[in-house]
Amino acid sequence: MAQYEGISQSYLSDIERGRNEPAVWSLLARLARRYHTSTDYLLGLTNDPSPPITVDLPKVIQEVYTVALQLSEKHRRESLHILQALLDIERVEEIALQEELAHVQSMLDQGDEENRRLAVVKLLDLLAASLGSDTQALLGQLLTPRSSAL
Repeated sequence: MAQYEGISQSYLSDIERGRNEPAVWSLLARLARRYHTSTDYLLGLTNDPSPPITVDLPKVIQEVYTVALQLSEKHRRESLHILQALLDIERVEEIALQEELAHVQSMLDQGDEENRRLAVVKLLDLLAASLGSDTQALLGQLLTPRSSAL
């Protein structure tokens, strides 16, 4: 173990016999990394050997993680299934949007004025739907001529 951790055998032996104090923080951190666990677990402060998440996660993901830790294992699994279903829905919506945009592109490529006008209306409709706006109100605002100053 001494060679594996980059310390001399005599130094490790002195630590084990209580003759020497280890460079605690760096040794503890190396051991935690080496054994893929947390320093709290090595110190006996927790029964959870899971290593801490070391990447900066968005706040909402941190909140989900915090809530998930409080759930029973059964509810954690159910939550995971729900999140996977939401991901599947997003993928289907993304594919549908890509198909709609491809259709709009083909309408624009056809070149006649009527198809271009319909393509612009369809594009505005897609934009309004993605923003959650009422399409009719948005189109009304965009297409209503403004009165000129007298």
